[in-house]
Amino acid sequence: MGNITVPNKRDVHKFLESVENDIRRRDATTLLDLIRKRLSMEAVMWGDSIIGFGDYTYTSPSGRTIKWFNIGFSPRKKYLTIYVPFYIETKLELVKELGDVKFGKGCIYIKKLTDINQLALTKLIDETKKGV
Repeated sequence: MGNITVPNKRDVHKFLESVENDIRRRDATTLLDLIRKRLSMEAVMWGDSIIGFGDYTYTSPSGRTIKWFNIGFSPRKKYLTIYVPFYIETKLELVKELGDVKFGKGCIYIKKLTDINQLALTKLIDETKKGV
């Protein structure tokens, strides 16, 4: 089975307009502008609900190869989820600088952008420029 989360031609702005939660929609729009500015890349929809920037080829430990984005995010119901191209434990100090967030292996879950350290967020975005 192939990867179903692939880049497509869906309109990023129309997707963001469809986000029902006002805070999540505002935060997603702010994050879109911040990432675009920091990375000098345009946003692309990946699948139905992820906005991604850039791309690279990733080979998993099992040998599966997929195309993926350098950094992406999705305004989910409970959190604004940021997807990064590295395992969180390799950048744990930086992730902890963000403040009140939850995280998984390659995801950071944010309730509201205004609740986190903006300088740390900028540093995190810049880390994705360095490649994977």
